[in-house]
Amino acid sequence: MISIVLAVYNGERFLNECLDSLRNQTLRDMQFILIDDGSTDSSGQICEEYAANDSRFLVVHTENKGLCKARETGIGIAAEQGAEYIGFIDSDDWLEPDMYRMLLAAAKADDADVTECGFYREYAGKRETWLPDVSNANCAGEALYDLLKGAPHDFVWNKLWKTKLLAGFRLPVDGAYADDIAFAWRIYCRVRSVNGVRKPLYHYRQVKSSIAHAHNMNLVNKWRVVLDRYYGLQGEPKALLTDVQWEQVRKNQLRYCVFTAEKNWLYWLEYPKDQREMCHEDLLEMSRFVRENAPVFGVKDWEFPLRACAFLMRHPNTVSLLLARMVNALPSGRRKVLY
Repeated sequence: MISIVLAVYNGERFLNECLDSLRNQTLRDMQFILIDDGSTDSSGQICEEYAANDSRFLVVHTENKGLCKARETGIGIAAEQGAEYIGFIDSDDWLEPDMYRMLLAAAKADDADVTECGFYREYAGKRETWLPDVSNANCAGEALYDLLKGAPHDFVWNKLWKTKLLAGFRLPVDGAYADDIAFAWRIYCRVRSVNGVRKPLYHYRQVKSSIAHAHNMNLVNKWRVVLDRYYGLQGEPKALLTDVQWEQVRKNQLRYCVFTAEKNWLYWLEYPKDQREMCHEDLLEMSRFVRENAPVFGVKDWEFPLRACAFLMRHPNTVSLLLARMVNALPSGRRKVLY
């Protein structure tokens, strides 16, 4: 009935807790497809141990091709084996035991193409909760608007997806970081209905060493993905939205693009010199985008550091990069996490 795809790369630190949360799901009609993406630690061995003791676990070892390709491999296997639904989990996260039983019940109740649940952001010593909107989307336009109207929740792992939506799907940016961002809005343009379970059932672990929090060239890749989404939405997806919905989505996407460019601006001088030279055109593109799309001092309701960086990013030079770091270090530089 359900195939869960787990792409693993050197995830031994938390992998047992992740796999235990899969094994302990109260829904039994499931398969767990573990893609060992060329791990050099004991991740592959750990996966094999679970498969040896539970026939629901299927392990595939591949050379390292990145998260996108590993997930595509898992989607292909799930489709070939006739899974009706597909879910995803990251190797440093874990699930509530009832997560997939409750998601499947909600999916079946309304024949939903996508069903999502709430999640916990798990920090060391604290926890934050996100819950989906109680209203259900009944067409692609409503679904897309709900996905993009506010704070991003375009994660793939707190959702159950109908396999027919994903079969044959390929990400447009080969090996892209931030593939959830590249993935979700394109799929949401296809859906007929989205349902929600208003309970936090997924535990999203916040690890400083994870790629989501790394201050390195992955941020450049993330910039490319959010820029691709910004312009991609202005084609056929825009026609799915009303004028009022589109204006809100456009504003949110502009903010997210400037925010992502700002993150690059803050950490650019920490990147290795050869990588900075290789991605210099990306830095110039960020500057061009801000000049052409954002007011000189940002939008009025943006927080001060983002507005200040919107001005500094118009000038792609070492001075503006250094000043951006200084501004962000001020006490007023604290802001709500957008990624």
